[in-house]
Amino acid sequence: MRLLADQLLSAQLKLTAALPEKTRAGAQKIAQRFHLDPVDWFRSPQSAAFLPAIAKAVWSESCIEIRYRRQDSVTSRRLKPLGLVLKAGTWYLVADSGGQMRTYRISNIVELTATDERFTRPKDFDLVRYWTVSSRAYEVGLYRGQAVLRVSPRGRERLHWLGSTVAEAARDSASSPDSKGWVTVEVPIESIEQAAIYFLQLGTEAEVLKPRKLRRRLAASAREMAKINA
Repeated sequence: MRLLADQLLSAQLKLTAALPEKTRAGAQKIAQRFHLDPVDWFRSPQSAAFLPAIAKAVWSESCIEIRYRRQDSVTSRRLKPLGLVLKAGTWYLVADSGGQMRTYRISNIVELTATDERFTRPKDFDLVRYWTVSSRAYEVGLYRGQAVLRVSPRGRERLHWLGSTVAEAARDSASSPDSKGWVTVEVPIESIEQAAIYFLQLGTEAEVLKPRKLRRRLAASAREMAKINA
């Protein structure tokens, strides 16, 4: 990461020096006023030891071979690397794998071998468009069920803690508020276990109405917490 940062800084300096004087001044003015720090508070960037080699392969349009960790197994892939994406401090590689576009989390790559084989980058490939469409599809596919909640005004404010997809679904499905401002909402969930963990963050500002299995699991979790912390 440090090496890549140095390389990027060097490239930035060379690019700035090559610009016409007027343009150079404008670029420096922007750099002095805007700074992108993609890492959230109290978090550090994900390890990306292979990032420099991958960046070189993307730039030179050279194939790479990787061994990639998926849960409890490691698989081998030969890839045509097409682009890099930094999302919230985590690096991802977008690559052609056997004729299909795939996304790989770089911190899950356990081994990488550069090759001399070149490939032709598809002329119609748009990295931004691919990432936008695929990441949205991933978010939608992640949720496999629905839950109905009754939430207080404060609970509605806390729903954004669970992600934009949940917050938007709650906003769109909210009933008319009762005399105390509570509303009924329908939100997507990944699983009963995951939803129970997430909804504990809402505390007493939310009540799970459906499904009953989630309601029981949440109640059991609350009892276990009370017992441990008694």
